[in-house]
Amino acid sequence: MRTIEQIVEEILTLAASHFKVERESLSATDDFFKKLGINSLQALELLTRLESVLMGLLPAGKVKRGKFLIGDILGSPGDSLEVVLTGEK
Repeated sequence: MRTIEQIVEEILTLAASHFKVERESLSATDDFFKKLGINSLQALELLTRLESVLMGLLPAGKVKRGKFLIGDILGSPGDSLEVVLTGEK
């Protein structure tokens, strides 16, 4: 099982690759919209891919009623942790 540090590193590496910036310039505490200069169209494009990205990173997750459910940030099966895929949150 991957650690939280490994998952965060994978997310930061994906963001750096997608937005063509140096990986070292990103940290988990950054405001990614500001740091990467993400505009509303780019945000919409990212949100449309969110479900598939989450399934790739956390394959034990499931989608139910507009939420991605997973046991914890390490990717364990369950539904204790949720990512809202639709709506204002």
